[in-house]
Amino acid sequence: MKNRMYIFLGTVYFNLLFLSFLYAQTEKKENFFTSYGVGARAIVLKSAYVSIADDYTATHWNPAGIAFLNQIQVGAMHSRLSLNRQLGFVSMVMPLDQNNKFGISWKGLLIDDIPARSINSTAPDYLFKNIEQVISLTYSRKIFSPVSIGVNLNYLNQSLNEIIAGGYGLDAGLMLLVNRKIKIGLVFYDCGSHLKWTTGHKDYFQRVGRVGISYQPTPTSLLAIAMEGENQLSAAVESRLTDQVYMRMGWQESILSLGMGLKLYFENIKLNFNYAVSNHKLTDELSHIFDISIMFCKSSKFESPVAIVRTNRLNVRSGPGVNYKKIALLYKGQELILLDKKSSWIKIRYADNRTGWINRNYVEVIS
Repeated sequence: MKNRMYIFLGTVYFNLLFLSFLYAQTEKKENFFTSYGVGARAIVLKSAYVSIADDYTATHWNPAGIAFLNQIQVGAMHSRLSLNRQLGFVSMVMPLDQNNKFGISWKGLLIDDIPARSINSTAPDYLFKNIEQVISLTYSRKIFSPVSIGVNLNYLNQSLNEIIAGGYGLDAGLMLLVNRKIKIGLVFYDCGSHLKWTTGHKDYFQRVGRVGISYQPTPTSLLAIAMEGENQLSAAVESRLTDQVYMRMGWQESILSLGMGLKLYFENIKLNFNYAVSNHKLTDELSHIFDISIMFCKSSKFESPVAIVRTNRLNVRSGPGVNYKKIALLYKGQELILLDKKSSWIKIRYADNRTGWINRNYVEVIS
């Protein structure tokens, strides 16, 4: 069975890569818009986020990541970038069943008040704008427990000084959970992406590849590195200071980004607020990024309620009682899926889909 899965996985990626090489003889250009990151948390962690991709921004960073999301998530981001640019992003992820997930997202870039000349003069005599948009449909499937694949079908649209272009493209991603601490992510963006202008001209975009690995040494810390293109290295670190507050730092192309996050729990939802600040290699101006996302903890019929460990260390046992064998150790802040209940003991699912029993008094049920 696993051999058949590997054959299927290889076939999918062969066909996607073949599609991306159909334009090999065509001159291609870099596309800042489609490759630029979204989400304040992800933008801080840079390209290293390709192996994390565990929230609503996974529809952009690694479409395979949404296969491991089991609740409906909705999120939005807005950023004012250098050179008078504004970037927006909205995304929703929803489960179809345990193994199949679907997402839809919109991303937009506005550059306003661009000076231009209609006559041969030294000073501009009018202003115009550039608007770029992409609508993405994301599908991801968990091939077997630790491996998933995902694909984005992108519709591209651009309006430049009242000249319009439209086109399509694909992104393809792979996510591998090595164990409960290590994840590997691989993505190819802009496979066959192109724009056809009303003037008859066509633009073809360079395919971008990213591969990364993330490591969670403790429940409160996260490290990640990634490689983009031939030699573009990125590194990131995230630390949880309290149950609600996160601090983040990322580095790529000699650019340092900093950020923080605030996570709030309510009865049926979880709210995430994130902020990031960074500069861009084109200028010394700072870019400020804000986003908010909502997880509807009880909206999915495909998962049981969620609980969070509220003690520093919590034993997991093989059965509902202290006389059963200890099989694992959980730490404060870890999220668990509740499966069953017996007296003051509850059965949980935790890392790598393992199950066990814990005492109900040491966790907080959030849905």
